[in-house]
Amino acid sequence: MEIYLIRHGETEWNRRRRLQGRSDIPLNDTGLAEARKAERNIRELSFDRIIHSPLLRAKRTAEILRGERSCPIEANRLLTELSFGIGEGIQLYETKRGLPGEKFERSEAEERDWQDKKELRERMLGFFEDPGNYIPVEGAESIAEIKERAASFLEEEILPREGMEERLMLVSHGGMIRAFLSVLLDLSDKDFWNGKVSPNCGATILELRNGEFALRERRNLVTGEILPL
Repeated sequence: MEIYLIRHGETEWNRRRRLQGRSDIPLNDTGLAEARKAERNIRELSFDRIIHSPLLRAKRTAEILRGERSCPIEANRLLTELSFGIGEGIQLYETKRGLPGEKFERSEAEERDWQDKKELRERMLGFFEDPGNYIPVEGAESIAEIKERAASFLEEEILPREGMEERLMLVSHGGMIRAFLSVLLDLSDKDFWNGKVSPNCGATILELRNGEFALRERRNLVTGEILPL
């Protein structure tokens, strides 16, 4: 069985480098265009089933990627992004992604918010920079909890389908995809981010054979580029 584990298209919070978590942020125009380009690039592939996170950004990406296929499409809460609790919505970085010298323009209210949430921002940065010592803020999920969700999904939803379905599409989120890889590669919490994060509409392609998973390929579905594992 082949499994396409796909990250949703871009949202405005992605662009602004804000923590989304379970905040239900829709795709922006770039994200919609990414999903449409990705659909064209995988149009020749057949899928037996599409399963997506119930959050809007993943749901809409999945609907676009389905294209003209008649395969079943369904939501599954286990694919939801991890919760960042009171940290959701916080902007982690002052500069634009890939442009370290170019800062975001901020209103006076946004500037006050940036200054007022310095301590919370530093705690949330710890999730990305020192995950082994990350202590979840109020209402947030721990790394152990998201890995448990990933393991439950694989056991309940994927392993029983081997031999019954040939190719599945899962549309989820950056943190959740890292949780799947952490489980499959048996990574410790400190190595949670030890690897590449899928770009928006990027696919991590897995193979399931005789009950064993293997990481086969990473691909940018928008450009068709093969990415390093």
